[in-house]
Amino acid sequence: MKVLYIGLSLVSNRWGRASPRKLHAEGRRLLRLLDRGHGGSGKIAVSAGGRPYFLDGHADFSIAHSGHAVAAAYSPAKCRQTGKPCKVGCDIQYVHPNKSRKDIAESFFSPEEQRYIGLGASPEEQRVRFYRIWALKECFLKMFGRSVFDIPQAPSFSDGENLKNGSAFLRFSCCELETAVFERYILAVGVDITP
Repeated sequence: MKVLYIGLSLVSNRWGRASPRKLHAEGRRLLRLLDRGHGGSGKIAVSAGGRPYFLDGHADFSIAHSGHAVAAAYSPAKCRQTGKPCKVGCDIQYVHPNKSRKDIAESFFSPEEQRYIGLGASPEEQRVRFYRIWALKECFLKMFGRSVFDIPQAPSFSDGENLKNGSAFLRFSCCELETAVFERYILAVGVDITP
């Protein structure tokens, strides 16, 4: 059985940005497609910490949206020790053109992460590197039901993908996407494959 499934969609709106309600509905649609055939009820609840989960515990999932893009990560795989689904997280970030995020990086990123960003050959590459780290941090936080306010406590992703000094059982990946209308996105996904 595969450990992780990923769904991705773009939501267009002839008036510009898609509404949060449309993005949320598209995320739920993606989740239903990924969940089809896995035998669960599909009923979702939200933990006290704000993390959504399937009531019957048949799988784990994470949904994210930014700009016009919606992503969903889904895992029906079970950890051998606990019998619970492998935790997953995902985040997608629209790469804002011509916007520096140096102030945010200085406030929330480790010195190694800031160095990684600064090694980008151009302002555009530095911008993409910032969003890689931001998406990975949010992915990690979503995996464990933490909020964006916990970013200072998130681990360091000093090379823009690998968890520095992290668990051997947490796997993260990042990719860059570009749409037909030249919007750039960074998609980060993670899974806890603890046996």
